[in-house]
Amino acid sequence: MQAFNTTDGSLAWTTERFKKGVSNSFVSGDNIIVSSGKALYSIKMADGNVNYEVPLKDDGIGTGEKLEVYKDKVVVIATKGVSTHNISDGKLVASNKYKKSFLEAYEGDFLIMKTDRADIACFDLKDCSFKQFKAKNGSEISLTEDGNYVYVYEKKDVTKLTAK
Repeated sequence: MQAFNTTDGSLAWTTERFKKGVSNSFVSGDNIIVSSGKALYSIKMADGNVNYEVPLKDDGIGTGEKLEVYKDKVVVIATKGVSTHNISDGKLVASNKYKKSFLEAYEGDFLIMKTDRADIACFDLKDCSFKQFKAKNGSEISLTEDGNYVYVYEKKDVTKLTAK
């Protein structure tokens, strides 16, 4: 990861911490929140110094693949579940394991993970609890804009599920 000066484009700082990759990152105040897949970091934008490094192993959800922001928390979307951490100190708030899956949708307080066989888990980000639905292979899913309902489209059938 590298940072450049906005005035002249010169290199401000660099770190070799992420040789094996970065999931994604976002800015929070004067810090960059980023994940290597194995750990969650808060890095000072000004000088590249690390505020915290939190291993994701204790989350029990596999390798972190994507970060999202939920209120004052970082949502870690991993290969086998979802966890939340405080943005300020990286402390684990909640986590829950699910099957090998990927992010399908995210709105409001809810996030949907979907397996390759179209089974879904709708995670409530307040506590990482989830409801699951075993959909038919090839089904499509949509989450309403308010995050309250999930529609599952299975060939000729449509099922409306409450997210709560």
